[in-house]
Amino acid sequence: MNEAEFDTMLTTMSVAVQNFFRVRLKQGHSLTGNRDGGIAVHYVLAGTMCLEVAQQKDILCGPGTLVLLPPGLERTIRPAFDAGSGAGAGEASDEPGLLLATGAITARVCGAFGLLDSVSAPIAEDLGDSALIRESCRLMLAEFVEAGYQSRVLADALMKVCVVMALRRAFSRGEPDSGLLGTLRDPRLGRAIAAVIGNPAARHSVASLAGEASMSRSAFAREFTSNLAMTPMAFVVRARLQQGADLLSGTRLPVKMIAANIGFASRSHFSRVFSAAFGADPSSFRRAGVRKGRIDGARRNGAVPRHSLFHAGER
Repeated sequence: MNEAEFDTMLTTMSVAVQNFFRVRLKQGHSLTGNRDGGIAVHYVLAGTMCLEVAQQKDILCGPGTLVLLPPGLERTIRPAFDAGSGAGAGEASDEPGLLLATGAITARVCGAFGLLDSVSAPIAEDLGDSALIRESCRLMLAEFVEAGYQSRVLADALMKVCVVMALRRAFSRGEPDSGLLGTLRDPRLGRAIAAVIGNPAARHSVASLAGEASMSRSAFAREFTSNLAMTPMAFVVRARLQQGADLLSGTRLPVKMIAANIGFASRSHFSRVFSAAFGADPSSFRRAGVRKGRIDGARRNGAVPRHSLFHAGER
């Protein structure tokens, strides 16, 4: 995927901040876990963080480092033994140990897949030279301490800045990776993904997307599914449904017209697939005033079994 296609994909990325707060870890203390429900975010304010992940080298993160941890990744976070007191990332600290701004987010590209769902390694980028990131984290912490008008909207926008900056640094290095980043760096799969995101309503098929990727149909389907944990046509359907949700929330277009505009042959087909994904038919979804509905939000609430979209629209 070239730079223009990468920018297009990040433009479609939505970020929602679930929480964001300060955590101080003294020497001998640690945080462990594997947050299944979203991406864990850590920004080092002071001290040095040691990130331990099973079967991977420990990562030392100094002040100003932003860390994104994929969902389900088992890890331990503790102060590095050589972490003393001192200021870092614009945060004064008179106590030894580690001071973090930490939280949890969801991040989706075009509503079709989780940003780091199939990534198996942390993303840790030194952004200590960025005053923008320091100020963004400061403002997000303040918004969660004392919420104001549209606090979550502001926090989501600020966090997207941080995530984009980290991904841009990671992508520019071109290091091998699994999951999303590895897929984006593969120009063949990247072209197919960009074609869907650029026009979800087009008459996509496995064969046509394989043609975009200059691969055989079978090889493309195998590589796509292996990297993104969904079939190519499941990706197309999810992208169309998210576009439909956005149109339902942001316009007064009739449901039948929305269905046609996003590539469904009929209103009934659109309504059936949409209801399975979001737990409500399009008209009810619109009446409820759901803003930025997300397929996985419905799934987490038990409205739809995990497998139901993975073969929808397969052809």
